[in-house]
Amino acid sequence: MLEVHVRAGKAAPRCSCCGRKRRGYGRGGGVRRWRHRDFGCWRVGLVAVMPRVDCPGCGVVVASVPWAEPGSSRNSCAVCSDARSDEPGAN
Repeated sequence: MLEVHVRAGKAAPRCSCCGRKRRGYGRGGGVRRWRHRDFGCWRVGLVAVMPRVDCPGCGVVVASVPWAEPGSSRNSCAVCSDARSDEPGAN
């Protein structure tokens, strides 16, 4: 498996609950992993240490990142599994 380590950009982080830009709180959100499209014969996974934000309404929560938003073209777990099942000889 090929692991690609990604990180959030320099823009102001957004709350994952309400979506508003908030002040950063640290990188204590833990390490998260996402499945991405295969690269040739390699399985690809995205790995990130998640930033956190301090939101007055939601509390301290993990920040929103573009590759983990529902429906994002950057996170293609469903696409990978669907494409793999369409291959000849796949079970």
